[in-house]
Amino acid sequence: MRLLGIPHIERLVGLLSGVFLFFLGQGAVLLVVPLQLAANHASHALISLAGSSYFIGVLLGAYFHDRVIRSAGATKAYALFAALVSCAALSLLLLSDPIAWPASRFVHGWAAAGVFLSVESWLQIAASNKARGRLFALYTTLSLTALGLGQLLVNLYGASADQTIILSAVLIALSIAPVAYSPMGAQDTLRASRAPSWRVVKHAPIGAISSVAAGLGTGAFWAIGPLFATASDMSPPTVAAFTANITFGAVLFVVVFGRISDAFDRARVLAAVAAAGSVASIAIIAAFSSGPALVVCAIIQGGVIFALHPLSVAYAASHPFPGEDWLDVTRGQLLLNYVGSGLGPLLAGGVMAVEGRLGYFEFSAVMLACLTLGILFLNAHRKRATLKTPDRTQ
Repeated sequence: MRLLGIPHIERLVGLLSGVFLFFLGQGAVLLVVPLQLAANHASHALISLAGSSYFIGVLLGAYFHDRVIRSAGATKAYALFAALVSCAALSLLLLSDPIAWPASRFVHGWAAAGVFLSVESWLQIAASNKARGRLFALYTTLSLTALGLGQLLVNLYGASADQTIILSAVLIALSIAPVAYSPMGAQDTLRASRAPSWRVVKHAPIGAISSVAAGLGTGAFWAIGPLFATASDMSPPTVAAFTANITFGAVLFVVVFGRISDAFDRARVLAAVAAAGSVASIAIIAAFSSGPALVVCAIIQGGVIFALHPLSVAYAASHPFPGEDWLDVTRGQLLLNYVGSGLGPLLAGGVMAVEGRLGYFEFSAVMLACLTLGILFLNAHRKRATLKTPDRTQ
């Protein structure tokens, strides 16, 4: 069976079904937190702290959780960490003072890191290099679709209703069932490894800086994007529709970029994608800060932000180094991604506090432009180094 040219995709149906349910619940929580904090007149600093706390939790979790996955296997590790994520979401209902929410978001992120690490290392093992871009594009497509639908779930009960958080926790817990039913395989027999987590920075610097940039962008989008929408006088249902439209629209770009990256030089694809996102952000700042044109440009910008992580993972995986396994690759990329994610809300929130609502897109424009230049410089340096390396086979 082949889907998008990916061989043996039927072996991953259980995993991908669980991923869809997990991100369906995640989408609701990610939107409810900043909206409820804003409704309670929380400061931009507290909202940014809540967003950064989640991503800092993911960062620390990604550093430590590989030991659990190597010991228990990816399937059991997924069940463990998804259950903890569900509990962390429910804990928001027990914290009456929103000032304590950053602590809950930290725990949520710490447990979610185990889910991401389990899933992405599983996918790395299952994918061939020729189909890796498409497989991760499919994974990201399912994730984004579920995140978009999850945001729309907010409209069922309202952003301030307890039922929304309960529903998200139920969906996250339910995601364990199809994953647990998946057959055991190589993902459950990962060997011990001592490969340094940051080795990818030296060995695949283009993948490294792209992962950091992806984290900066997604962290800012989830924590600060809703603030841009509310500052633009959108009602909570309209905010949900706005962010969901960006998420759904980004799916098309992720699929297209994933197919292109399997056919062309991934470094050049990454540079072109980042440049497109910077141009879209500049267009919003210069002329399209409202109306349908805003949505179109925001979808392009969002498509770039969400495509960067799977493209950077595919790039790093195509440049393996001795002594590593796929969990090492996944762990290194996730750590870099969530360094950016922890900083993204703070940096974008700071720019927005100074420049106003368009500060979010000003941050995005500068960050993506710097990424484009960085990729072009590193790619040119890599090619020069390759030309200078003597051929020892002759």
